[in-house]
Amino acid sequence: MAEIRSDGSSLTFTKFFVSGHSPDLVDGATAPAVSLDPGNLGIYGIEQIPGRPANFEFRVTQAG
Repeated sequence: MAEIRSDGSSLTFTKFFVSGHSPDLVDGATAPAVSLDPGNLGIYGIEQIPGRPANFEFRVTQAG
């Protein structure tokens, strides 16, 4: 698992979901660490509204 931080403190709405990770909102205002699996299946999306397509996607590599 890789510890990934996302600083959303400058966003108007700081809370988001990490698709495929957790059903709970993450509050990006505090730049929390989220443990995510790397590798080929390590593609995640950031969603601000559950059930809508991700606003963007990112991959977690073996290097984190």
